[in-house]
Amino acid sequence: MKKNDILDKEFNSRDEEEIVIKEYIDAYSDMDDVESEELIENLDVKTIKAFEEAMEKVAIEYDREKTKGEILINYIRSENNLEEIVSLKELKLNPPEDLTGDDINELLQSVEDFVELENLVIIETQKDFYLYDSTLWTGQYAATAVLLKEKDTLEAIAQRARRDCKIYPRPLQISALKEIPYNYSEDEILGALARMKFDERYSDIDTVTASNGGVCIYSSDHMSERYAKALCEELEVEWKKQQ
Repeated sequence: MKKNDILDKEFNSRDEEEIVIKEYIDAYSDMDDVESEELIENLDVKTIKAFEEAMEKVAIEYDREKTKGEILINYIRSENNLEEIVSLKELKLNPPEDLTGDDINELLQSVEDFVELENLVIIETQKDFYLYDSTLWTGQYAATAVLLKEKDTLEAIAQRARRDCKIYPRPLQISALKEIPYNYSEDEILGALARMKFDERYSDIDTVTASNGGVCIYSSDHMSERYAKALCEELEVEWKKQQ
């Protein structure tokens, strides 16, 4: 018997409705009697119909042939969901199924003509173009992802330190750079800080040390050394005591 033949049966009481629900569950699930009885108590035919209609729409959408714009944005979203920004060079070398490098060029040259790409953002650097979906990522997160993709460790650390000092304000704990999305080792962090000393672009970046040896990074453009040191002590010592 088809689902609609069961769900369209008339009933005049809750007891009769539960009989219809049980027939539906018995026909289309492998629940045991205990599970079935528990579900019947909390379910009604109207809800089941709404669920079936929603699933039918999903099935139709899944079977529908996707446009090239949909294929592209779905791929970008899938990569963003994996915490990856999409490199255009890599994308054209290994395009998604049913897309070619020429298709990608055509889509990106006229993004405004494709409604499917309305949330696509393109970041240009000296090395590449990078793509992300603005409904999934903020611009700041994407900018950081680009620096990590290009392995620009110095710039990634400096930008994070400046932002933390300006916005919160607080110095950047080295421990934060060992976490997602950076995942730097201590050697990478210390090596980057050492190289910054010889690069004028990072003349504002320096470190302070708490009484327990914890190191924080700050920007002198946004806070004084004295203030950074006091905050570092609070973060590395006092706050950790409360954990």
